[in-house]
Amino acid sequence: MKKYKLLYILPIFFLASCGSKTIKVDTVYSADYDSFKISEENLNSAKKSVIYLAEDKISPIHYHYNGVCVKEDLLYYYFATVGRKTSNQTLKLTTGIDNNGNRFDLSYVGTDSKNEIAVYKTLKINKDFVVASQETEYAKCDNIMSISTPYASNSDLGTLNMLRTGLISNVYNGYFSTTLNLSITELGAPIFNEEGKMLGITHQVISDDGAKSGDVIDNHVVSLNMVMNYSMLSGITSDIIDSGKDVERGLLGVTVTNYELIEGSKLAVVELDVPHVAVTNVGTGSPAQRAGIEPGFVLVSIDNNILNRMSDLSYYLSRKNKGDKVLIEFIDFDKKSHKATITLW
Repeated sequence: MKKYKLLYILPIFFLASCGSKTIKVDTVYSADYDSFKISEENLNSAKKSVIYLAEDKISPIHYHYNGVCVKEDLLYYYFATVGRKTSNQTLKLTTGIDNNGNRFDLSYVGTDSKNEIAVYKTLKINKDFVVASQETEYAKCDNIMSISTPYASNSDLGTLNMLRTGLISNVYNGYFSTTLNLSITELGAPIFNEEGKMLGITHQVISDDGAKSGDVIDNHVVSLNMVMNYSMLSGITSDIIDSGKDVERGLLGVTVTNYELIEGSKLAVVELDVPHVAVTNVGTGSPAQRAGIEPGFVLVSIDNNILNRMSDLSYYLSRKNKGDKVLIEFIDFDKKSHKATITLW
């Protein structure tokens, strides 16, 4: 049996070798390229669910994301996008741009800062949006496209409804990775399948210098390859709408990494033949520390759900709130298994 050691690194996602193509879908309505096909009707429907969000009406600079219409009621359309905090303040955008370049006012609903999703709304009066047709089933190697509306400059509308195509390269709980080579201006872009149904939105940012989804850097082009799937996005969006304000999720108080990434560290961990995630750090006074979890221990399950990867832990905690209780199974250095009911903080 091989003995693993902990390593403090970010996970690296290995993608299939596959190209990505960009076209202007406002001038090409029936596409057949890179093995991707979509009808004019489905493409137009998908475009009408996509918006661009910016800081103000005149010069949408600094912060600007893509979003998608995911819900509606009698009065409002609701849009989901990436949610951020800057200087410990929640980012609140004010302007939307539809697929024809028309600007309209947005009202902030709330942000789930742990999952980095924000929700905005706009009155239905004189608006013509389509709630994205949702698809919850997908598989590795499925053909996909992203639709985004980036700006060419700070003041003038650039290429609207830019379409990129690629494949799903891997599937995780709540997420999947893609071969799409997107830039920072396409963060939050919705992903659709060949039927024009939405699979999720681009979410995680990883670059060579370590910038990730929590870092927003002007003119810094990074690669987006992770997508939060529709099921997870829809649940988080509903939580925010129901709350009508920012959602505060519960925290376990640990930093973890995948078990296959821990060799070469100074921290020894137990030898295991079963999948698990390794604990690299435990917050002082955290619920995890009070339960007896230490750096070097491994987490095996949460609420009896087996933890194969660190993304599993994030997924099973994604909709848990502060004060919720979870059952954690972990193993110590003596290979003893422990179970503890932990109240999240």
